[in-house]
Amino acid sequence: MQCWQGFDASGPQKRWSAQSAVRLNRKALSKYAAQGTVRTTFFWTISFLQTLTHYQPAVQTTFQFYNPESEVIVTQGHLPHWDQAGATTFITWRTADSIPKHVWEQWRTARNQWLRDHPIDPSNADWRRSVELLPPPDRHDFRKFSKQLEEEIDRGHGACVLRDQALSGIVAEALKHFDGERYLLGDFVIMPNHVHLLVGGMARATMLLQVESWKKWTAIQINKALGQKGRFWQDENYDHLVRDETAFNRFRKYIAANPTDAGLTEGNFCYWKRPELHLVENAS
Repeated sequence: MQCWQGFDASGPQKRWSAQSAVRLNRKALSKYAAQGTVRTTFFWTISFLQTLTHYQPAVQTTFQFYNPESEVIVTQGHLPHWDQAGATTFITWRTADSIPKHVWEQWRTARNQWLRDHPIDPSNADWRRSVELLPPPDRHDFRKFSKQLEEEIDRGHGACVLRDQALSGIVAEALKHFDGERYLLGDFVIMPNHVHLLVGGMARATMLLQVESWKKWTAIQINKALGQKGRFWQDENYDHLVRDETAFNRFRKYIAANPTDAGLTEGNFCYWKRPELHLVENAS
């Protein structure tokens, strides 16, 4: 499924006011209160309202790349997340059932042992920056862990409900909703159990809120469509700063080829390619 090939980011965008968001979320609070999930809904409401009311309109119209001389911000979860204001990021997130638990634990154990052998403390929040300072052969060797994770996801574990074009369309619409206004959206692909995309133009704090908003909103809509409740997306995301134009083009090719490499046929995925690109070598 080729999604929105002719989408023009400069065209009119649907705009929601903060007041509309408050009204929507008051209804949500009333609904979920009856289901005993007020606490979860409250935190989602706060996050959603922050993304609507506390952001700077995106004036960046070019994809910028990682500058090693500028500040890097790192946060820590099961996977490291690091970013640089305005730089372009390759982001992956997956459904909660996309990797068996024992496979995930084995992968983390092997990765952490590799880090210790080099020697890098995996419990250190900025360990990925240390990896970037390793000699090129070591950095190349480390990439095998990302490839292993990607290959495991592509095996098609879980229900893979995003094969349904109506459900993948919910995700695609959410991604493009504020393109050119809050962020600059690059190519993306929605696979049966995960999402890959390129995006730029946001500071780290805004990026975190935006990704959370994408995931929370789409989870609610997809669960509603399926008539189910509970966690839909895995909590953790994987994000990678794009170093240069070569890396940017490599990620674009990966996104485009992912469905074929995973053995998917037309109609079982949603792929969108940005029609126009403008690149800047480094983020300031």
